[in-house]
Amino acid sequence: MKLIEKGPWSIDQSTRYKVFEYNQHVEQNQDGTKSYHDCLKVFDGCTLVANIEEWSGRVWIYGKLQEITNYSGKSVPITTLLITDDQIQVYCEDMDEVYLLDLNKSYEKETVKNESESDYEEFKKYDIIKHFKYETLTDEMQKQHIYIYQALMTSVLDTETDEKLIIYKALYNGKLYGMDSGFGQVFARPEKMFYEEVNQEKYPNIDQKHRFELVRHMDHEINEKEVNKLKI
Repeated sequence: MKLIEKGPWSIDQSTRYKVFEYNQHVEQNQDGTKSYHDCLKVFDGCTLVANIEEWSGRVWIYGKLQEITNYSGKSVPITTLLITDDQIQVYCEDMDEVYLLDLNKSYEKETVKNESESDYEEFKKYDIIKHFKYETLTDEMQKQHIYIYQALMTSVLDTETDEKLIIYKALYNGKLYGMDSGFGQVFARPEKMFYEEVNQEKYPNIDQKHRFELVRHMDHEINEKEVNKLKI
């Protein structure tokens, strides 16, 4: 992970943001090889502002996960960081888009709604769900069910983070359009991210309110032949 030292950000000088911790995590792979992952902690005085992991495209700002994914929903490695006085600019592998993360925004202050106040329906096992980027596709890609998924398991507990996850699979062959995921590829994502509202400033032409929304309920895991009969 390359770090650009520019503007008011510096390791040595007495500026607002400083990097106090930088280390590498080493993981033993099943084939006997080792993987090295860069980790970076950014502090504002004594307050941990951001925790960045190069290998998984994950940035925690004030304790809240901001997962950086490509068009197929897969986490992408961070290649370059530019930390200024009010934001982190994140450059990712094979991505044209630059992610801007606001360091002045307190992501800790989330409003947790009661079930009676929720404006979304929580997903159940085997539900067919749609990512909001479905709206950005051509008619041909929509017919191929790009960005359509099926939930395989819900409320799965991650024992490392105590987060609830949803396990879901792609109901499309993205490789036909240069995407990484083929039909049936399985993903895992924090449950709360499914119900996050779409950033209307970033995507002003999107009508869908949440990142994922329900298409229909199903009572079984569907196969590729059944998908061809699926109407969205």
